[in-house]
Amino acid sequence: MERYEIQKLIDLPIEGVALRPGLTVKRHIALCPFHEDKRPSFHFNPSKNRYRCYVCGAYGRTIGLVMNFLHLNFVNACKWLADENNIILTEYKAKEKSLNPQPSTFYLEHFTQLVANPVLTEEARHFLFDERKLDPRVIQWCGISSTHTDLIIPYFGVDGSLIGMQWRSKPSTL
Repeated sequence: MERYEIQKLIDLPIEGVALRPGLTVKRHIALCPFHEDKRPSFHFNPSKNRYRCYVCGAYGRTIGLVMNFLHLNFVNACKWLADENNIILTEYKAKEKSLNPQPSTFYLEHFTQLVANPVLTEEARHFLFDERKLDPRVIQWCGISSTHTDLIIPYFGVDGSLIGMQWRSKPSTL
Protein backbone atom coordinates (compact mmCIF):
# COMPACT_ATOMS: atom_id res chain seq x y z
CA MET A 1 0.00 0.00 0.00
CA GLU A 2 1.11 3.49 -0.74
CA ARG A 3 0.99 6.38 1.75
CA TYR A 4 -1.68 8.23 -0.22
CA GLU A 5 -3.90 5.12 -0.06
CA ILE A 6 -3.51 4.88 3.71
CA GLN A 7 -4.32 8.58 3.94
CA LYS A 8 -7.53 7.96 1.97
CA LEU A 9 -8.54 5.39 4.57
CA ILE A 10 -7.67 7.71 7.46
CA ASP A 11 -9.72 10.48 5.85
CA LEU A 12 -12.90 8.36 5.65
CA PRO A 13 -15.61 9.89 7.91
CA ILE A 14 -15.15 8.28 11.34
CA GLU A 15 -18.87 7.96 12.06
CA GLY A 16 -19.44 6.27 8.70
CA VAL A 17 -16.66 3.83 9.46
CA ALA A 18 -18.22 3.11 12.89
CA LEU A 19 -21.57 2.29 11.29
CA ARG A 20 -20.10 -0.38 8.95
CA PRO A 21 -19.28 -2.99 11.62
CA GLY A 22 -22.53 -2.30 13.47
CA LEU A 23 -22.12 0.56 15.95
CA THR A 24 -25.18 2.75 16.44
CA VAL A 25 -24.17 6.42 16.38
CA LYS A 26 -26.56 9.19 17.51
CA ARG A 27 -25.44 12.80 17.82
CA HIS A 28 -21.77 11.82 17.61
CA ILE A 29 -22.08 9.37 20.54
CA ALA A 30 -22.32 5.55 20.78
CA LEU A 31 -22.01 2.75 23.30
CA CYS A 32 -18.33 1.89 23.61
CA PRO A 33 -17.52 -1.44 21.92
CA PHE A 34 -14.40 -1.90 24.04
CA HIS A 35 -15.98 -2.19 27.50
CA GLU A 36 -19.33 -2.96 29.10
CA ASP A 37 -21.11 0.32 28.46
CA LYS A 38 -24.65 1.10 29.66
CA ARG A 39 -24.54 4.85 28.98
CA PRO A 40 -23.00 6.06 25.73
CA SER A 41 -19.46 7.21 26.40
CA PHE A 42 -17.92 6.69 22.96
CA HIS A 43 -17.65 10.14 21.37
CA PHE A 44 -16.88 11.04 17.78
CA ASN A 45 -15.27 14.29 16.72
CA PRO A 46 -16.13 14.70 13.02
CA SER A 47 -14.00 17.84 12.59
CA LYS A 48 -10.86 16.00 13.75
CA ASN A 49 -12.12 12.65 12.39
CA ARG A 50 -11.34 10.84 15.66
CA TYR A 51 -13.08 8.83 18.37
CA ARG A 52 -12.60 8.72 22.16
CA CYS A 53 -14.19 6.83 25.02
CA TYR A 54 -14.26 8.90 28.17
CA VAL A 55 -14.63 5.81 30.38
CA CYS A 56 -12.04 3.27 29.16
CA GLY A 57 -9.78 5.76 27.37
CA ALA A 58 -9.93 4.18 23.91
CA TYR A 59 -9.17 6.71 21.17
CA GLY A 60 -7.94 6.86 17.62
CA ARG A 61 -8.78 7.22 13.95
CA THR A 62 -10.53 5.12 11.36
CA ILE A 63 -7.93 2.38 10.89
CA GLY A 64 -7.41 2.03 14.65
CA LEU A 65 -11.15 1.71 15.20
CA VAL A 66 -11.38 -1.14 12.69
CA MET A 67 -8.26 -2.83 14.07
CA ASN A 68 -9.54 -2.76 17.66
CA PHE A 69 -13.22 -3.43 16.99
CA LEU A 70 -12.72 -6.27 14.49
CA HIS A 71 -9.45 -7.55 16.00
CA LEU A 72 -7.49 -7.18 12.76
CA ASN A 73 -3.87 -6.29 12.12
CA PHE A 74 -3.03 -3.06 10.29
CA VAL A 75 -2.90 -4.53 6.77
CA ASN A 76 -6.14 -6.50 7.16
CA ALA A 77 -7.90 -3.50 8.71
CA CYS A 78 -6.85 -1.39 5.72
CA LYS A 79 -8.09 -4.07 3.31
CA TRP A 80 -11.40 -4.30 5.19
CA LEU A 81 -11.86 -0.51 5.10
CA ALA A 82 -10.99 -0.39 1.40
CA ASP A 83 -13.44 -3.21 0.57
CA GLU A 84 -16.23 -1.63 2.61
CA ASN A 85 -15.73 1.76 0.94
CA ASN A 86 -14.91 0.62 -2.62
CA ILE A 87 -11.36 1.91 -2.53
CA ILE A 88 -8.87 0.09 -4.72
CA LEU A 89 -5.48 -0.49 -3.09
CA THR A 90 -2.29 -1.44 -4.84
CA GLU A 91 -1.13 -4.91 -3.91
CA TYR A 92 1.49 -4.95 -1.18
CA LYS A 93 4.44 -7.19 -1.94
CA ALA A 94 7.29 -7.50 0.50
CA LYS A 95 10.73 -7.26 -1.01
CA GLU A 96 12.35 -10.64 -1.22
CA LYS A 97 15.50 -10.85 0.82
CA SER A 98 18.22 -13.25 -0.09
CA LEU A 99 18.99 -15.67 2.70
CA ASN A 100 22.46 -16.20 1.27
CA PRO A 101 23.84 -12.91 -0.05
CA GLN A 102 26.75 -13.43 -2.40
CA PRO A 103 29.91 -11.41 -1.66
CA SER A 104 32.11 -10.35 -4.51
CA THR A 105 34.39 -13.05 -5.94
CA PHE A 106 37.54 -11.28 -4.73
CA TYR A 107 36.41 -11.22 -1.11
CA LEU A 108 35.00 -14.74 -1.25
CA GLU A 109 38.30 -16.18 -2.52
CA HIS A 110 40.34 -14.18 0.01
CA PHE A 111 38.17 -15.17 2.97
CA THR A 112 37.92 -18.81 1.89
CA GLN A 113 41.72 -19.03 1.89
CA LEU A 114 41.87 -17.33 5.27
CA VAL A 115 39.38 -19.80 6.74
CA ALA A 116 40.99 -22.82 5.05
CA ASN A 117 44.27 -22.10 6.85
CA PRO A 118 43.34 -20.53 10.19
CA VAL A 119 46.25 -19.01 12.06
CA LEU A 120 46.25 -17.78 15.63
CA THR A 121 48.76 -15.27 16.93
CA GLU A 122 50.37 -15.88 20.31
CA GLU A 123 48.18 -13.17 21.82
CA ALA A 124 45.05 -14.87 20.45
CA ARG A 125 46.21 -18.28 21.75
CA HIS A 126 46.81 -16.81 25.21
CA PHE A 127 43.40 -15.10 25.20
CA LEU A 128 41.39 -18.11 23.90
CA PHE A 129 43.16 -20.97 25.64
CA ASP A 130 44.62 -19.53 28.83
CA GLU A 131 42.15 -16.80 29.73
CA ARG A 132 38.92 -18.12 28.23
CA LYS A 133 39.86 -21.79 28.75
CA LEU A 134 38.48 -22.86 25.35
CA ASP A 135 39.34 -26.28 23.96
CA PRO A 136 41.78 -25.96 21.00
CA ARG A 137 39.73 -28.56 19.09
CA VAL A 138 36.67 -26.29 19.23
CA ILE A 139 38.64 -23.32 17.93
CA GLN A 140 40.06 -25.46 15.11
CA TRP A 141 36.67 -26.93 14.25
CA CYS A 142 35.11 -23.44 14.11
CA GLY A 143 37.92 -22.17 11.90
CA ILE A 144 38.63 -19.16 14.10
CA SER A 145 41.78 -17.29 13.12
CA SER A 146 43.34 -13.98 14.14
CA THR A 147 45.27 -10.98 13.03
CA HIS A 148 47.42 -8.91 15.33
CA THR A 149 44.31 -6.95 16.44
CA ASP A 150 41.23 -9.11 15.76
CA LEU A 151 39.73 -12.55 16.10
CA ILE A 152 38.08 -13.68 12.85
CA ILE A 153 35.03 -15.93 13.16
CA PRO A 154 33.66 -17.54 9.97
CA TYR A 155 30.02 -18.47 9.37
CA PHE A 156 29.18 -21.40 7.13
CA GLY A 157 25.98 -22.36 5.35
CA VAL A 158 24.41 -25.81 5.70
CA ASP A 159 26.24 -26.84 2.53
CA GLY A 160 29.58 -25.92 4.14
CA SER A 161 30.13 -22.79 2.05
CA LEU A 162 31.40 -19.61 3.65
CA ILE A 163 28.53 -17.12 4.02
CA GLY A 164 29.95 -14.51 6.36
CA MET A 165 32.73 -13.37 8.65
CA GLN A 166 32.78 -11.58 11.97
CA TRP A 167 35.68 -9.62 13.40
CA ARG A 168 36.03 -9.27 17.16
CA SER A 169 38.62 -6.94 18.64
CA LYS A 170 40.67 -8.53 21.36
CA PRO A 171 40.82 -6.83 24.74
CA SER A 172 43.23 -3.89 24.84
CA THR A 173 45.25 -5.62 27.57
CA LEU A 174 46.66 -8.08 25.05
